[in-house]
Amino acid sequence: LRRAIVDQLETVASGAAPRRILASHSDFQSALEHHAAPRRSSSVFLAARFSNSGAVPLLAGPTALFVGTDYVGTTAITQTATEDELVLPFGVDTGITIDRTLAGRDTTHAAGRVRSTVRFAFRVNNHRDRAVDVIVLDQLPVSHTAGLSVAIVPGSRAAEPRAEGDPQGVVRWRIHADA
Repeated sequence: LRRAIVDQLETVASGAAPRRILASHSDFQSALEHHAAPRRSSSVFLAARFSNSGAVPLLAGPTALFVGTDYVGTTAITQTATEDELVLPFGVDTGITIDRTLAGRDTTHAAGRVRSTVRFAFRVNNHRDRAVDVIVLDQLPVSHTAGLSVAIVPGSRAAEPRAEGDPQGVVRWRIHADA
């Protein structure tokens, strides 16, 4: 059984309807991140990543989202233990877009083998007054056939380390976009 102690007196109206009172308010230091999946959409999404540095776990339920003092919406969080990390989605950042275009396709035959190479180019359009890094998620085909392999071409932009929970074939790149 958990008990919350409310620091101030509250008047709670009687009746059968549920009532809410603010039991606590927490501010956390967060890092803003921009994420994009240009194979699906040209939109870039804003998220805030932070660690629960409070003395108590965050309980599952609705959470109000603010940018500065401006209310921007609500999301649901899962129960989060102290020192655990949480990512809050803030939706599309309309000041940034990304384009993914086919840059080339080659097929070569050598020694009885066929090598197909497909190249894509990403262009981040930043209309903000500050530089941003965009974490770009893309998908490589996944081979389930012996003797058939899929790889990033040597000399390409280095991919980010695979994140915990990423499905097989998901690749991440970090692209810097100046203001």
